[in-house]
Amino acid sequence: MATEPAIPGSSVESIPRQPAVLRSRKRKGVLDPRRVRIVSFSVISLGLFGAALLCVLAIWDYAKHDTAWKSIATLGVITTTMVAFTILNEAFGARLDE
Repeated sequence: MATEPAIPGSSVESIPRQPAVLRSRKRKGVLDPRRVRIVSFSVISLGLFGAALLCVLAIWDYAKHDTAWKSIATLGVITTTMVAFTILNEAFGARLDE
């Protein structure tokens, strides 16, 4: 497929450019990456609100003092798991340009 020279009279050919939409979607995960990100965001957000609530309850002695550090540790585990799943989903997905 020949393209027109970038400058008339020169032998240098211009490089065909892809639209920005196609360039940003080079990989497709095993599951839809957009949905995985939405689920990850939702789970992490709910975990943040839950951990904050448990920490406030522990501060005001409505819950045991162990509850605060356990909820923060649980949030860390959930966040790490969701981030790792999102990265693995996109890493093992098929390339769209193949």
